[in-house]
Amino acid sequence: MSLEEFIPLLTSKPAQFLGLQDKIGTIKEGYNADLTIWQPEATFDVTASIIEHRHKATPYLNHTLFGVIHATMVNGEFAFQDEGILPTPFGKKWGN
Repeated sequence: MSLEEFIPLLTSKPAQFLGLQDKIGTIKEGYNADLTIWQPEATFDVTASIIEHRHKATPYLNHTLFGVIHATMVNGEFAFQDEGILPTPFGKKWGN
């Protein structure tokens, strides 16, 4: 599957399914945008020290994986940057 075919499966298609296509799912003025700055060819080793969740059990422990995330923005604010989750509250709940 090409990147051009894959991206809508994670962006516009879920927004359409949830009826939120006029608020999310595309990079456009007036829309909420969550963006990730990603380097797909870079590798990293999974060690217990980099796992952010409470329980360190993972099938990926001590394996090398492809794709390094450098930063994530939620609603225009950095949520993750420089290998760490930022403490600032962010995001918005959608619904009725």
